[in-house]
Amino acid sequence: MLPPLRGYVLTPDWLPVSGGAVTLRSLGSERVATIGPTGRFRITGLTPGVHDVSISAPGFMTHRLKVMVPASGIISLPPIPLWEGSHLRMRVFSPDIQPLTSPGIVRESHDVDGRPIPERSERAPRGVMWFLTS
Repeated sequence: MLPPLRGYVLTPDWLPVSGGAVTLRSLGSERVATIGPTGRFRITGLTPGVHDVSISAPGFMTHRLKVMVPASGIISLPPIPLWEGSHLRMRVFSPDIQPLTSPGIVRESHDVDGRPIPERSERAPRGVMWFLTS
């Protein structure tokens, strides 16, 4: 049996995150662990190979990563920081100021050098104006 995957989840201020979950997924299997009050988690029953890991906690954005578990099963994760979530609330109107009930939204992500990261997204209909409301 392989050693468990262990980790430590922190806030941006390096305080422990608690009450969240860590989910490890691989071909046809899923394992979930709770983040304890000290920010630590432990997932057992690992198999060698690549696994998708997501770390989530209330009030924070979900952090996703891939983990390669070697045949020895020994893996060391650095502390994982979670960042506070951000929200945008808006109403979308047509050019003649009529509410649109299902507009398309354009989202663009950039890498650390400011280059756009390609992703699939729906674009707003031609001629749609965006107005933010509080």
